Amino acid sequence: MAFCTKCGAANPDNTPYCSACGNPMATHQQFCTRCGSPIPAGMTSCPKCAPSRSAPSGGSTGGFGFQAAGDLSGTPSRSAPTPTPSYSAPEPTYTAPEPSYSAPEPTYAAPEPTYAAPSAPAYTPVPAPAPTYNPAPPAAYPTRDMAYAPSGAYGGAPAVPHKTDRNWFLMLLLSCVTCGIYSIVVMTQITNEVNTVCTPHDNRKSMHYCLLFFLVAGLTLGIGALVWYHNICDRIGNELRRRGINYSFGAGTFWGWGILGSFILVGPFIFLHKFFTAVNLMNADYNQRG
Repeated sequence: MAFCTKCGAANPDNTPYCSACGNPMATHQQFCTRCGSPIPAGMTSCPKCAPSRSAPSGGSTGGFGFQAAGDLSGTPSRSAPTPTPSYSAPEPTYTAPEPSYSAPEPTYAAPEPTYAAPSAPAYTPVPAPAPTYNPAPPAAYPTRDMAYAPSGAYGGAPAVPHKTDRNWFLMLLLSCVTCGIYSIVVMTQITNEVNTVCTPHDNRKSMHYCLLFFLVAGLTLGIGALVWYHNICDRIGNELRRRGINYSFGAGTFWGWGILGSFILVGPFIFLHKFFTAVNLMNADYNQRG
């Protein structure tokens, strides 16, 4: 087996050209035993290192002989020296960091302002003039005919004051003694008083109690009496509220205690008590303010 001297490919013996690169195969090529340079055929010394001391192939004179190379199937005479690898280390590149300057922020401690309180101005007291008050003019109340009851509220005390001490129990007792005549008289007086006090403000007028008792109640089978009591209780309750008297009374009192309260027997008596109390309070205020 022979090896190509150019590319080193293995070729069969006696091959004239390399089967890999086409280079002519060398026969009995001579190489220097010292530097390994090829020696042309016919020369007895190395043309590179010592041509005067070269010896024939197979021997060496002074260490500068050469060896023939041809049939490479045996032990090779000499291989070319292995070139020393040369390494070129890349130059280190250093990237210098950019300098960063972080200047500390200045801190200014401004002094707190001090304010001097202004001195109090000197005041010279000036005597204030004495206030003069003008007395309010006297209230002008409408003139009234003293022969009749007053027609307007808050016009002064009436000429004839109304009763403020009526008692429902005494009325029932005297009604039993007089066979009901006393109750008719009392209810007639209350009807007139309610008309006198309330009519100037509500423009309503309750029916005379004698007319109700002797005529209307019988003709309407008692319905007229219910309507009459409803209206007069409503008028009394409105007048109490108008005058600012804190007492709960009205038409609901009549229906609650006077009618529905009859089922518990004591309801009508409670209604009479409330009815007389409301009338007494209304008359008392009317006697003072009109």
